[in-house]
Amino acid sequence: MELLGGVRVEWHAGLVGHASGSQTPGNYVIHIGGPGQTVDYVSYDTFLRDRNGNRRTFMGQYYQPVGDNFVYYDIFYTVHDLTNLRIGYTAAPVMSTTTSSGTIHPQTITRMRCDAVVEYCYEYNGVRLLGPEGAWNISTALGLTIILFLTALQCRQV
Repeated sequence: MELLGGVRVEWHAGLVGHASGSQTPGNYVIHIGGPGQTVDYVSYDTFLRDRNGNRRTFMGQYYQPVGDNFVYYDIFYTVHDLTNLRIGYTAAPVMSTTTSSGTIHPQTITRMRCDAVVEYCYEYNGVRLLGPEGAWNISTALGLTIILFLTALQCRQV
């Protein structure tokens, strides 16, 4: 467990950039590590460590079948674009953008959290990961606004 700005963080998210078997040295993950960092490629071992170098508990993996390998390539190219843009970290909101309507393109994202890196890359390429019907796509200004609103409501209920 790690504290970031007083917030308890137990989970971490990233996209596999290359894998050649379970936990082998050639594996890397694309993620954003926390404050002061940007979306970047890191080794699997680095991904599993918090900012203090402590090994995180592996919490599992998630695979979302998309039916077409070309969609996986598009997801990878999207996350690769985020690394080139050196997008910075935010704990809240999940993602910030300069886009006020329509599709949120990678070059308009100003900050994001680790889970947003994964969710955005899938949803930008038409694959639903999270969210209610009609409001699941954080790669649109409307979808992001609804998710931010629902998150605010959940925080008030705690």
